[in-house]
Amino acid sequence: MRKHTAAMTLVATVAIALIAGGVIMSLPWKETATANVVAASAETESVQQETSPSEGDHKEQEMHSAGVLASRSGQPLKQNASQPKLPYSEEDLYWMARVISSEARGESLEGQIAVGAVIMNRLKHPGFPKTIKGIIFSDGQFDPARNGSIYNEPVPSAVEAAKRALQGENPVPGALYFYNPTIATDQWIRKLRVIKRIDNHVFAAK
Repeated sequence: MRKHTAAMTLVATVAIALIAGGVIMSLPWKETATANVVAASAETESVQQETSPSEGDHKEQEMHSAGVLASRSGQPLKQNASQPKLPYSEEDLYWMARVISSEARGESLEGQIAVGAVIMNRLKHPGFPKTIKGIIFSDGQFDPARNGSIYNEPVPSAVEAAKRALQGENPVPGALYFYNPTIATDQWIRKLRVIKRIDNHVFAAK
């Protein structure tokens, strides 16, 4: 009976040892598999990061979609920005250059600008027409409009003077008249208040 009990105990001990050994032997395989899964997950995440567009790429794409380019300073610049409009029309320049060329040909650039400035001063005055052409062609105001010389091609300096006068350059503020004292025949104009004399012209106001 004792031998039988001892044999049973030995068998139980061996069985327990075998089971424990099997469990222990299986552990390294489980650890290796777990490590492989973690490594594969990390590799997948790395690939996703490399192939996914960055935040900067998204912003650049959005800016191009909106039709906006970024300047080097970082400020947005709109494409096809409209150019600033000139403060006068082509017709204004056409007539201004011709009357200056006819009235002040041979005068200095300042003298030519001053003739244009008289027209601009009249444009702001309530007693004169409200357009440049209307002022130039008012009865008895400018000899070139009366005798036809205004239709002659203007000299380059007159075109430059016209542009500057139209843009607001004014060497004779307040002057509404000008005349050449050596040839003027109207006595009333000589009684006007003199603003300035430039070259052969006197610029005056009432």
